[in-house]
Amino acid sequence: MKSHARVVIVGGGVMGVGLLYHLALEGWQELVLVEKGELTSGSTWHAAGQCPQFNGSLNMTKVHLYGTELYPKLAELTGSGVSWHGCGGLRLATTDEEVRWLKHVYGISRLAGYDAHIIGPLRSQAITPTSRRSASRRLSSRSPTAMLRPPTSPPRWPPGPGKSGPKSIDALA
Repeated sequence: MKSHARVVIVGGGVMGVGLLYHLALEGWQELVLVEKGELTSGSTWHAAGQCPQFNGSLNMTKVHLYGTELYPKLAELTGSGVSWHGCGGLRLATTDEEVRWLKHVYGISRLAGYDAHIIGPLRSQAITPTSRRSASRRLSSRSPTAMLRPPTSPPRWPPGPGKSGPKSIDALA
């Protein structure tokens, strides 16, 4: 085991592994990641599945958008697949307040630069025939949403051999 490191990251969830990846990308050396169990097996695993940008905050939407643009490239960048599956997303609004929220988020989507639409009940019925048209006023349809299975994702996120990664990365589990 190493006796010293420039950076020690505690926690091997998506945030810890993501920090390790980005520090390595910036050229930082002598990085250590400490995790008490298996990488991404804690709260990251429980929150797994969706990588949406549907958010009322422009800054958080930009963070989510960055992730959905990065994940599909990680296999090529790191030599390790991340179980990425781009799909799409639908949000149902059943009250006037929810319709206002969809319009707010739609405005955020335009500022952030991702493709989003607000559609009516008839279009929502065509997309999802099992939805109750009478219950919906509007439906937001988004294409950048995706699914991810974290337990197979980050163990080799930092750039691997031959990539622009650090000479020394230790993941202690």
